[in-house]
Amino acid sequence: MPKFPIARNLISKLFTSKNHSTSSHTSSLNTHHLSLITFLFSLLLGACTFTYIPVIPNAQNREAQLLLIGELHYEEVEETLVLNLKTLELPSSNWLALQWFNPQGKEVASDALWLSPEMLGEGLNFILPKDVMWEYGYWRAVLSFEQKVIRQFALEVQAPQGDTDPTNPNNPDEPTETTSSSEG
Repeated sequence: MPKFPIARNLISKLFTSKNHSTSSHTSSLNTHHLSLITFLFSLLLGACTFTYIPVIPNAQNREAQLLLIGELHYEEVEETLVLNLKTLELPSSNWLALQWFNPQGKEVASDALWLSPEMLGEGLNFILPKDVMWEYGYWRAVLSFEQKVIRQFALEVQAPQGDTDPTNPNNPDEPTETTSSSEG
């Protein structure tokens, strides 16, 4: 017997036999009891299935943010780096800051440009200043807007084939010898 008193009373009423005078009345009661049991059982089975349909969230408007496309490339003739940008979205007028980092990871130059909504879609060019000592390796250009870093461009600039190593003028294929002494 179930532990719940309501269920216990219902089941006991369904299965207890009562003396009835006519057999047709008894068969209709049994049919009635059977349909009631089937209905209750289907309710219990229905509770076991997944019946919740998740609500589709409302469309949310995203905040306007700075959206740029661009590329960093190496100009061989001038031996310098050029960063070409194009603004696609601009939330407000503000400064776009650029920091140049050499292959050792040191900041070697910086630049800034005031962006306004009138400049949407225009091409912006940043050129590594001529007074920066040029070297081959992994260069980075980091952009900031509203005091947040928004994008980093990186480029590995390889030395051309046949270029001599400035630290070893005798033979570019031989490694430079370094000596160290330790006293102890």
